[in-house]
Amino acid sequence: MGFLRFFSFEHADFKITTERLGIAIFCAILTVGSTFAPVINTPHISLTDYPSDLSDSRGFLLLVEVLSIGFNMISLRNWAGAWLGVTLFTLIVDLYRSFEIIDAINAYLGQDPSLHYTQHAGLAWGWWLIILGPAIMTLVWVLDYIRD
Repeated sequence: MGFLRFFSFEHADFKITTERLGIAIFCAILTVGSTFAPVINTPHISLTDYPSDLSDSRGFLLLVEVLSIGFNMISLRNWAGAWLGVTLFTLIVDLYRSFEIIDAINAYLGQDPSLHYTQHAGLAWGWWLIILGPAIMTLVWVLDYIRD
């Protein structure tokens, strides 16, 4: 039992409501689905070496998001916050990597003077969808802290 006390698992509350379970399932599905959304917009270019979605970190994002959701559902909010932080850190790293890829593509396109500047690469609409899952979980996490 000292193991459980050291990691503060003695405060676990397994009273899971349908509201919390519904939000958890929705956020997990949203996280998985959003990793298929395009994060890099490359008009008139086919990317072969660079991923245009988050397929490289899909499994890890799902794992940390589900761990955060699970810990929040059983009232281990410190652990949920830690895993939510890992989720946000992963998204920040992926966003930074996307900017590096976009800069590399735009530098390559900048060498061709016949291309108009609106044809350059940029961030795609998928980032709004990707950020939505952790944003909802952050809101639920904060509201649970306020309730207690």
